[in-house]
Amino acid sequence: MRCKHCNYVVFTTIRLVVFTTALLFLLSSCIGITSGIVIRNDGSGTIDMIYMVSDSLDAVGRQDGNARQPPLPLSRNDFEKTLSRIDGLSLKSYKSERQGQHVLVTATLDFAGIDALAAFLDESRQTVTYTERNGKKELVFTFVDVPVNVGVNEQALFTEALDGYMFDFSVKTQGTMEAAFVDQNGNALNASAAGNINTQNDSVSYQVPMADLVFSKEPVILKIIF
Repeated sequence: MRCKHCNYVVFTTIRLVVFTTALLFLLSSCIGITSGIVIRNDGSGTIDMIYMVSDSLDAVGRQDGNARQPPLPLSRNDFEKTLSRIDGLSLKSYKSERQGQHVLVTATLDFAGIDALAAFLDESRQTVTYTERNGKKELVFTFVDVPVNVGVNEQALFTEALDGYMFDFSVKTQGTMEAAFVDQNGNALNASAAGNINTQNDSVSYQVPMADLVFSKEPVILKIIF
């Protein structure tokens, strides 16, 4: 069974900047994740996640969330260990069920502030940064930092393994939002090397075939201001 229609998100799982020997294992383990973030005016909010992972990754992932590679909290205990290290986070709901050779995990987390959200998404703060300036909040998500360097044959193999998988990421606020792809110096770009964003008055979504994102020849960085 392949999770052809599952969404895959890098945060809380594996950062694309470290796609090396772990990549093939993760791809062959069929992991899919969908995630949606809602941020209220006071900075609090929720993050909803749905994981679809194979038994092989489930066995490896039964460990403390962000502490090791791959940093994927799967069990309730995994989530609780991760949240115990970060102030302002709580597990609102959790459910795990088996579907054939896969495990489907559904979880909702509450965060008291955006700092807590950023720490959960990337405790190292290398791929997710949060700042406030001139009365505005700014979140920067680095989906691809350093392009993956693999051979032609390896890329073809990985692309086949990723066929049908999408990267789907969204953020919604209670106020007006601006969103743009930026370069590594923070300068706005007209377009990304991989996919496009859809911005509404109070939300932004980014969806792209996973293979296009993984093998992007340029960094993929999204900045939102609200």
